[in-house]
Amino acid sequence: MTERRRFQVPSAANQFVKLYPIIAEIVEELKLEGNEKFRFAVCVSEAFTNAFYHGNQSDPAKVVELTFAWDQETITVEIADQGRGKVNDIDLDTDLSSISPQETSGRGVAIITSFADKVEVNEKD
Repeated sequence: MTERRRFQVPSAANQFVKLYPIIAEIVEELKLEGNEKFRFAVCVSEAFTNAFYHGNQSDPAKVVELTFAWDQETITVEIADQGRGKVNDIDLDTDLSSISPQETSGRGVAIITSFADKVEVNEKD
């Protein structure tokens, strides 16, 4: 049986903090610990950050939707924004070692792809 949880967070600066209790709730339900817990939290946080800032351009009229689904074998996280970006704008092949540690942005997708077992990016209809 697949469990599913869905959340919506407005892309307003004062709403960003709502992400962390959501992650904590899901981590608890999934009973993740140690490295799995860390990797999961970082991937969700990085993908949410990209949707919030890059997808929705921090527009408080737009929301980021997070959907978590899981069964005994698989955890799926879908994060959707209301932006106009294209799949081609996202480079899933960026290697973390090629990114300067001095950069203040641009590492999120590389972190996600290095921590997650599988990453897909889809355009909205």
